[in-house]
Amino acid sequence: MHGMTIGKKTTLGFGTVLVLLLLLNISTELGIRSIVNNANEVINGNQLDKTLAQKEVDHLMWAEQLSSFLTDDKITELTIQTDDHQCGFGKWLYGDGRLQAESLLPGLASMFKEIEKPHAELHRSAIAIKGVFKQSDPNLLTTIGGIKAAHLIWASKVKDALLNKSSGLSVETDPSKCGLGKWLGSEQATSLLTGDGEEIEGIFAAIPTSHNALHASANEINKLLVAGKFNQALDYFQTTTTPQLDSTLALLLKLEKYVQHDLDGMREANTIYVDQTVPALHEVQSLLKKIRTVTGDNIMSEDVIRVLKSI
Repeated sequence: MHGMTIGKKTTLGFGTVLVLLLLLNISTELGIRSIVNNANEVINGNQLDKTLAQKEVDHLMWAEQLSSFLTDDKITELTIQTDDHQCGFGKWLYGDGRLQAESLLPGLASMFKEIEKPHAELHRSAIAIKGVFKQSDPNLLTTIGGIKAAHLIWASKVKDALLNKSSGLSVETDPSKCGLGKWLGSEQATSLLTGDGEEIEGIFAAIPTSHNALHASANEINKLLVAGKFNQALDYFQTTTTPQLDSTLALLLKLEKYVQHDLDGMREANTIYVDQTVPALHEVQSLLKKIRTVTGDNIMSEDVIRVLKSI
């Protein structure tokens, strides 16, 4: 350095400054790129978190709709998505959304794989519920049982009048005014006809025929009793009243079995909801929260990015 001329020293110094400036520029460029990359990562990470949060809400609403289908008798059709690949989260899980998330954080891949099973089970539980559930009134069996008992009592009164050789009957002879006749026109009865089976329609179509004939037989017996034709009245009871009573009771028994089948379906559907839907929902929600936590722990926060930009 001592033997160098002033010109060489100046040139060397200027060159050194240029090298330092170049290194500083490279360092700054790399820093800016790093900040930009981190900023993009934050944006993508935040978007992922918002997406997963929305999927949590979506599935809670989905489960609420399923629960309403089971408990609200005004809801007659299950309209929720039962295909785990076609719901909002399913399309995301088996589409580009998942691939982008795994590209952002490869560690999420195993967690997305883990959530596939409970998510599929969640939607399969809805399919199972839809397959067995029938909307029915739990009070129907009590009502039908009461109607059967009332007609047995009715027939017993007719028989007692015959055995006692009474001068007339004191039972209801108008089929529209007895308990069954009134019930057939009630909302509770007509609600059964909203079902999708021909069996219930056949039962309701047959009941009036035998029921009307049953009450009509009482009119004929009453005429015979008034006329003092006791043997003829008893014979008419055995050949006409009893068969029509048996026919009416048999139809009511079919109705009971139909209602019981629907009630069994309701109970089975509710059991599926408790034993399958709820656990699967909890597992899906738990895994979504876990994925969101991992995402938050591994994505640089916006606050950190702002600090880096200020440096």
